[in-house]
Amino acid sequence: MSLRGRVFRLEIAATPEDLARGLMERESLDADAGMLFVFSSEFTLSFWMKNTLIPLDILYLDMAGVIVDIQTMHPQPGVPDTELTRYPSAAPAQYAVEINAGLAAEHGFEVGDQPLFR
Repeated sequence: MSLRGRVFRLEIAATPEDLARGLMERESLDADAGMLFVFSSEFTLSFWMKNTLIPLDILYLDMAGVIVDIQTMHPQPGVPDTELTRYPSAAPAQYAVEINAGLAAEHGFEVGDQPLFR
């Protein structure tokens, strides 16, 4: 994925198992790495940080690949599932990209931007 001159190598999560696991249990993520979540249709997506050890920025993209929301998600070790913070998309989305927390702000990513995927 390329956005505002920044290039990321993305793992793709498309199977139900990959979508459920995401970046759980990872102790680190390279600065130029991330994960692309691909859903079958566009709807309000919601993520949480269950068993996720590193803070992440999440970019929600609509069916055309335009960013509709950006949020920073924080680990919550030891918090019961029922009490974990949910991070719903502000608008319907079909894709989500997780990268290290702070990179979206650092590189000026904004709602309305459209990353290029190769």
